[in-house]
Amino acid sequence: MIRSGQSQVIAFFKFYGFPQGRKAGIVSIPKQILESTDVNILKAFLLGLFSTDGCFSFQANRGPRVEIQVKSKKLRDDFVSLASRLGFSFREYTYFPPNGKNKSPLHVAYTTQRKQVIRWMVEIGSIKDSDIKHYQEWKKLIEWNIVFRAKGRGSRAWPNPHKSTKGA
Repeated sequence: MIRSGQSQVIAFFKFYGFPQGRKAGIVSIPKQILESTDVNILKAFLLGLFSTDGCFSFQANRGPRVEIQVKSKKLRDDFVSLASRLGFSFREYTYFPPNGKNKSPLHVAYTTQRKQVIRWMVEIGSIKDSDIKHYQEWKKLIEWNIVFRAKGRGSRAWPNPHKSTKGA
């Protein structure tokens, strides 16, 4: 939430299409961004949106995942469109939380395609420390798995990357 009584700040956000008041369910990517042909502007916007409303995650047995969750279907759809202009492929769905505090549906876009996830984290990335940390941990697990398989151990469980494997 942004609060300001300064007319310049309010005018700036209005100029870029942000309405005053509650907007979580109706916000979209500004027209100036959607119509931009400057790849650096598109990547910078995606970086900002992903860093606030997205995350990188992985499970050893399922692989990596890059996703965003937002309350605005239009924002999710604009995100998918913008990402596709850069060659990314995201799937989308709407999640209806069980009864509880948050009754609004969440609109999700995600990719679990390994090459897409790696490319996203290299070309777009995140400024969120937890995303960077999880991505680095996942890369380390992949490196360990390659070494593990190269030593003829097949596809057994991945070793703990923080534990020495000398003598194994």
